[in-house]
Amino acid sequence: MLDKKNPLSLYIQMKQIIMNKINDGEWKVGDKIPSETELCEQYNISRITARRAMTELEHEGLIERKPGKGTFVKFAGISQELSKFYSFTEEMKIRGFTPSSKLIDIEVVYPDEEIRTALSMDIQEKVYLIKRLRLANGEIIVIDRSYLPCKLFPELEQYDFEQHSLYQTLQEHYGIVANVAEETIDAILINKENADLLEINKNTPGLLIKRVTYSDETPIEFNHRIVNRDKYKYKVVLR
Repeated sequence: MLDKKNPLSLYIQMKQIIMNKINDGEWKVGDKIPSETELCEQYNISRITARRAMTELEHEGLIERKPGKGTFVKFAGISQELSKFYSFTEEMKIRGFTPSSKLIDIEVVYPDEEIRTALSMDIQEKVYLIKRLRLANGEIIVIDRSYLPCKLFPELEQYDFEQHSLYQTLQEHYGIVANVAEETIDAILINKENADLLEINKNTPGLLIKRVTYSDETPIEFNHRIVNRDKYKYKVVLR
């Protein structure tokens, strides 16, 4: 309960109670939380106090209000540090999230000039295109398209990339270790096709990440990612 003798304002105490319930896992992402009226009744506080606590939590990205439905715990997002080689699956596990993938398609295609140049391929060579949605705790974070040379990874289509990490599969079945990458990051407006996959509005600002992955000095993958910037952010560490 709230302590009216505490020097902290009542709205700050109320805010802390809600934050504790979220951080302790009592209220999980997507859970509906009590309304302002319910908080007033439960904690014997004014509507103004409840509203201020909820408004600050909304501004901090911990909760979201959905008109006509209520207030829900919001996915707080992920910050990815850009100072070392990383894979989506391993980074999510390190941060305490449960990673998963939804396979949209895997096919053999002729790459365009940008991909062909990045992978040092001849014009007649083909690549596997693996298109997936990448999720953390069930939240769609990224649309991921991986292009891999068919000559390096024959019969790649036989593996289940909803259940297994791509880089782990390359290492275990082909003896190729992904250990170096170059990335470029651009700001974009997400088109309708990609917005529908990310379950967001068309023209929402997002990030386009292009990565060339190497095994030592050999290019093995061209990766194209559309990122929901509200759920996944990149942080550059300078030392």
